[in-house]
Amino acid sequence: MIVVDADVLGRNRTGEETYVLNLLRQLPRVAPDLSFGAVTRHPELVPDGVSPLFQAALEATEEAVYMRDTILPAMAEVRKYADALERVVADDLWPLPKYSEILFIK
Repeated sequence: MIVVDADVLGRNRTGEETYVLNLLRQLPRVAPDLSFGAVTRHPELVPDGVSPLFQAALEATEEAVYMRDTILPAMAEVRKYADALERVVADDLWPLPKYSEILFIK
């Protein structure tokens, strides 16, 4: 299952909410062999073809602790691999600015 962060649904952030809703509507059509889930506090807004995954509202402190203990270590792990790839993939094959290029603009 491919999971999409759809917490913006029901929050009246028109542009973001419209984008995510349209994305959720299109995903099952363009990739019918895959299954999709949407993490949201408003599962009733998830379109057909996507499994709603309820996300309970966290208090700010709980959310901060979760980010610190779960998300940041995961980001650091991904970063290790991205940094290693930046050193071995040819510049013409790497579509994004490399970290060194961001720090020291050419």
